[in-house]
Parts: sequence; structure tokens; C-alpha cells
Amino acid sequence: MVLANAVILLLITAAASVIGLDYALAWGLAGYFALSGTLKNLISRDHRKGIQLIKEERFSEAMHCFEDSYSFYSRNPWVDRFRAITTLSISEMCYREMALMNIAFCLSVTGEQEKAIAEYQRLLGQFPNNKMAEYSLRVLKPKGEIPQSSEREG
Repeated sequence: MVLANAVILLLITAAASVIGLDYALAWGLAGYFALSGTLKNLISRDHRKGIQLIKEERFSEAMHCFEDSYSFYSRNPWVDRFRAITTLSISEMCYREMALMNIAFCLSVTGEQEKAIAEYQRLLGQFPNNKMAEYSLRVLKPKGEIPQSSEREG
């Protein structure tokens, strides 16, 4: 994914050079960061708002933002799959996975343990290699009730 971001930076820099702008690299960097900020604010606005609400400890409101984010990326999986280009995000975890993780976190923080457990299980059903969900379930559920990742896969 870093390669995709480097290519975008290179293309913007090349375009600045071709049209004769002095300091093409500076223009390329400025263009890249402007594009990055714009795409992140437009495409992943629900996710970003949810993160902000978590920082403000407004977990119930944040949960709704993450549900909206999950819905958006589920309807538009190509945006999430090609996030290195669509949002210039180099995160290893896709936005759908992050949304489910954050929904489960918000549920656990607000004391809705059973719903949190169900959400972590839903997350593991879609993303079986998510260790954070697996560890969170170990904290929320009594020992012996949680299948290990090797049991889920086989």
C-alpha cells in the first residue's frame, strides 16, 4: 500500500513539473497532502467522527458513526479494498474491520457486555485473524467458552 501512495505522490510531482511549476516536489507534497485530507474527510468522515466521539467519551454516538461507516464500506467494498488510493490510507486493517472493532469496543465500554461479545464474534466471523477481537473476548467471556483461532479456522 505504501507503493500506491508513493506512485500518487510521484504522479502529482510529475504533473507539477510538466506544467512548469518551480519546486515540483514541494507542489507534489502539497498536492498529495491536500488530496489525502480531502479524501479522508469526504470518504471516511463517519469513521473519523466516530474516533473523535470516542476521544470525547461519547461512546453511544460514536457507535452510530461506526455503524454508518460499516454500512458505507459494505455497500462500496472497492473503496475499502483500494483504500491506499481512495483514501490514501496505508492501514493494514480495512475500514469495515475497524468499524466492527470500534462498535464492539463502544459496547463493552458502555457496559453492554453481551452485545459486545456478539459484535466481537461477528468481527471474528468476517475477519478470523483479528487478534484484538480474540483477546477482547478472552477478557469478556469466561475461560473455556472462546474457541481459539485454530479451532475457528478448521
